[in-house]
Amino acid sequence: EGYVRDFTAEIGGVSLGNDSRLVADAHITGLPDWRNAYYDVDIAESFVTAADATYLAKEVSRRELPAKVQDIVRGVNWVDVKGSYEGTLADFHVDGDVRSGVGGVDANVKIRRHTSGGVDVKGDVATRNLNVGRVLNIPKLGRVDASVVGETSIGESIYAKATAEIAKVEYGAQ
Repeated sequence: EGYVRDFTAEIGGVSLGNDSRLVADAHITGLPDWRNAYYDVDIAESFVTAADATYLAKEVSRRELPAKVQDIVRGVNWVDVKGSYEGTLADFHVDGDVRSGVGGVDANVKIRRHTSGGVDVKGDVATRNLNVGRVLNIPKLGRVDASVVGETSIGESIYAKATAEIAKVEYGAQ
């Protein structure tokens, strides 16, 4: 009897659906207050197919995904995520590599939400051969290689500073 204050899990390889799997380590301190707890999660592998994502979403929410979301999920086909999450739910750092059936995205981002409702975001995101047109169902738009490094603060006013580099955009008949 009592509360869990400190939680550690090693997920050595869990099957999700038919073809999806998860390998991760997690350590959570400060429970049972999950809103203010500190999360340290490392994802070595999180491979999810479109069919399994649709199935799992329906099982969890007890309803079908909206048709447009299903179209996007089918278009992406599969997603493989490797990365980490460290911090609380209001102040955290994520560092990840996402590969998918439509290309990849790397992200290294720090986010801090304020009790006043504002948010600070700082970091970098890069796409690798990402077929944005397929994801958004824009036939003439193809693959994009781009990177953005920046920071923003949104509250009563908005501050933003960013540097972007677009190395490739495919546009036209695909």
